[in-house]
Amino acid sequence: MRFLLLYILVAVAIAPPITVCSADNTAAKAKQQVTTAIETRRRTQQAEDQWEEQRVRLEAEYQELEEANRQLSEENRVLQERVDAARRSVADMRSEILSLQQVSEKLSPYLQQVWSRLKAGVDESLPFDMPQRRRRVARIGQKLAQEDLSIGVRFRELTDALLVEARYGNSVDVGTRQIPLEGQPVMVRVLRLGRLGLFYLTLDHKSAGTWDPAASAWKALPEAYTEEVVKAFQIGSRQRSVELLTLPLGRIAAP
Repeated sequence: MRFLLLYILVAVAIAPPITVCSADNTAAKAKQQVTTAIETRRRTQQAEDQWEEQRVRLEAEYQELEEANRQLSEENRVLQERVDAARRSVADMRSEILSLQQVSEKLSPYLQQVWSRLKAGVDESLPFDMPQRRRRVARIGQKLAQEDLSIGVRFRELTDALLVEARYGNSVDVGTRQIPLEGQPVMVRVLRLGRLGLFYLTLDHKSAGTWDPAASAWKALPEAYTEEVVKAFQIGSRQRSVELLTLPLGRIAAP
């Protein structure tokens, strides 16, 4: 019995600790697996956090690009409307220019005709301020011949000259100058009554006369008109109040 017990103890003593060694390895492996899993989860979470930050950043950039694209689309629409409006304006201007060219082609001959009548009217009118009036008419003729001037400028120049001539009809002028009387130059006072008549009065108030458009010459008036002519000169010089006078206007020139 003792021999059997001793044998069992010896056998147990020399047997390797199989069961204990396997348990330690299993624990170490389990620990390693847990550690690896934790590290993998940590890295996965870190990657997910980075991806989330990147997603948020990209989404913000996308929203910014969307807003920029919307603004650019709106600006492009506004610019396109301006371009379309500018094109319409250019088309309208071209149409207006074409119309003005057509008007100019039709109006230029008419202005030339009006100028010719103006020139003839000055040449055939009462002989007052003739050098100045003829220079004005000649200047207008030169303006009308300048093709580089717009039709508007030429029209304005001509109408201004017509207005100047028209104003003579509403004015009275008194001056002194030499006129030919019976072939001799005589210094007299000259009265212009609008565009109706020209009268002269000698400096001694003893003789008076008028311009005869039919004869294109100065003619003496009968002595009975001298007093009326003197009064007319006084009224024209504002030395006398306005009153009715009897003055001959001469004969109308035959055509």
